Amino acid sequence: MAKTVFIAHDYYERGGRKRKYRRLISIALKHTGFRPTYADHAIQNISILKEIIRKIRNASFCILDVTGRKKSTSLNLNVLLELGMAYGAGRKAFLIYEKRTVPPSVIKELSDLGNEVRFPYHGLNALPILIRKTIIDVVRRSHPRRMASL
Repeated sequence: MAKTVFIAHDYYERGGRKRKYRRLISIALKHTGFRPTYADHAIQNISILKEIIRKIRNASFCILDVTGRKKSTSLNLNVLLELGMAYGAGRKAFLIYEKRTVPPSVIKELSDLGNEVRFPYHGLNALPILIRKTIIDVVRRSHPRRMASL
């Protein structure tokens, strides 16, 4: 059974962006032994926050895209909340963001969060390579013998 990776991102559908984003995530995770899980997948009859916490706790690690809405320089506040949940659950959290949408001053604030693992990307098509590198890094640190299979 594949291990899960909790993926947090902007869930607003604009011109097929959400669908494309998730397709690229699936491409990145193919043949890695990990499968994505999202906050809006298979919500049970419990509170949404409890369900998100459950998914984060069950995940091997989290990839959190703090990129805000298009034409906005703000960060995605829901994703920042999920970042706090990941920290509280003791999960490794990788922050990613679309570089052209997040100003340098905000990157400085991200640094103040104490998260040593931040990765900018340049457009959606760069996501599979970025995430694949992230996963390989996690596997390398936690399970060096599995590296030969990736």
